[in-house]
Amino acid sequence: MMRIRSLCLVLTSIGCAPSIDDDESKSGSVGTAQEESDTDTDTDTDTDTDTDTDTDTDTDTDTDTDADPVVIPGDGTYMYVYGWSQSPEDYDCMLSYDVETYFSDVECDGCDFAIEVVGDLLPDSYGERACSWAPVGVFDLSVFYSGRYSQVYYYYGYYGYYGWYPIYGGTVSDGRVELDYAYWDYVYEWDDETYYETYVIQGSMSLPTEE
Repeated sequence: MMRIRSLCLVLTSIGCAPSIDDDESKSGSVGTAQEESDTDTDTDTDTDTDTDTDTDTDTDTDTDTDADPVVIPGDGTYMYVYGWSQSPEDYDCMLSYDVETYFSDVECDGCDFAIEVVGDLLPDSYGERACSWAPVGVFDLSVFYSGRYSQVYYYYGYYGYYGWYPIYGGTVSDGRVELDYAYWDYVYEWDDETYYETYVIQGSMSLPTEE
């Protein structure tokens, strides 16, 4: 009996037999493994069938019905005469026009505004080509209300001289341009010779308007 007990003690000490602290001993299954089987058969099916449809059917229509202003040209008369001769009443040109006036976009630094004058040459006029350098036919006038020499200037661009030149005594008032600068057969004595100079710019015309 003592031998059997001693043998058990030896086996216990060397791990050949389960001890009381062994989990398997406590379960009552010494040396036997328990098998576990877990099979997941869940199947998730999620189908999104939402359909979003957004159609913009707005139609924006902007129609500009503002009418452009109508320009009503001014009208009037205009005369230009020039002469330099040794004989009185001998003129290079004597030109008379019925005229219409229009707004002009010509550059005139510092002016209040400018107009274009379109002339219709009247019978008995002559010398338009000889005086083509002058403000005749179709030309621009600029208005300087505070002009030093005149309120009305014309553009000169011949013989190396360029710029706005005053029509002395020219005025603008009550929607009208008035020109009245004239000297006829003015006498010059030069190199013992007598010359007659004539320079005339006269006219009366209304300004263009808008409505």
